[in-house]
Amino acid sequence: MKPLLKKSFVEERTEEISEGDNLKSKDYDSLFRTAHGAFDAIRELIPKNVKKEFDVLSDDFYYHMDKLHFYIEMQVYKQGLTDGFELAKILLPDIYDNISK
Repeated sequence: MKPLLKKSFVEERTEEISEGDNLKSKDYDSLFRTAHGAFDAIRELIPKNVKKEFDVLSDDFYYHMDKLHFYIEMQVYKQGLTDGFELAKILLPDIYDNISK
């Protein structure tokens, strides 16, 4: 079935990167396991009578950290696009002039 809306280049590229091997590397896997291992160790130190409150706070923390990481990623992506266009102006002035008209 054909999608109703055409995906933008950014959406296609984001899916391509997230589904590719970039996030399946040994480095990523190691960092992921280390971070979650540290969190599990911290959680074990929390007294049982405040675990529910800790879980609520940690969920809130992770939610906002995810939003922060997304914001940073979008800024880096936008800057990469901007830099790419600036580089195209320098390296391919004739082609860039025809595209930008």
